[in-house]
Amino acid sequence: MERALIFGGLSPQGFPLSEILLEKGLQVVSLSTALNEDERQSEDERELFLGRNALFQIEKAAPEAFDYLFLTDMIRPSPKSNARLKEKWIKMFLPHPPAVPKSSVLLSSLEICGGNEGRRSESMPVHPRTALGKAADEMESYFAGRLGKAGDVQTVIFRTDLGNFTDRRKGRRTAELMAELAFADFPGSRLEVIHFTDDLQGDPASNRKIKTILRGKIDWL
Repeated sequence: MERALIFGGLSPQGFPLSEILLEKGLQVVSLSTALNEDERQSEDERELFLGRNALFQIEKAAPEAFDYLFLTDMIRPSPKSNARLKEKWIKMFLPHPPAVPKSSVLLSSLEICGGNEGRRSESMPVHPRTALGKAADEMESYFAGRLGKAGDVQTVIFRTDLGNFTDRRKGRRTAELMAELAFADFPGSRLEVIHFTDDLQGDPASNRKIKTILRGKIDWL
């Protein structure tokens, strides 16, 4: 049975991904990203929604082996919060050398595009202007650097509107895309940047790359 490790599996962004992966029959291991008591209580409440699912586990450190890695709660507007999340991430992987998964996915923000919000081509340089955009830029660089040292790992940086996760339908749609991107094959490439917007009024070309990659995988895309 394949195993997915989610950093933030009970966070607002990670919870719908946990649900999707469990529905697909994967074992899901969640690492907490809660930084205060309110966030810990929210994680506890989300855990109750999953019920007594034998495939779901909460751990304090990364397991020695897993097939897929998802970082769903690494980007927040506060530099202080981001520094604490980075510290948690490092601490959870210190007990043993990191496993080498088949693929890894970092959930990032389209705000990294800055003044290019209307033209969200993955090939365009980033110009973050907001606190969230700057946090995304910093964390993407850190993430790519860390995983680059882990060996031959297929890595996806998935940029979207993080506000989607306040809406259950949009959150599950976005989570489904993250899961399928982890399962997808990218011949000849070990790092892919992929954009997705769920805004029907947005640039129709903004989802062109993800539609090509996941053609035939998701009916609604």
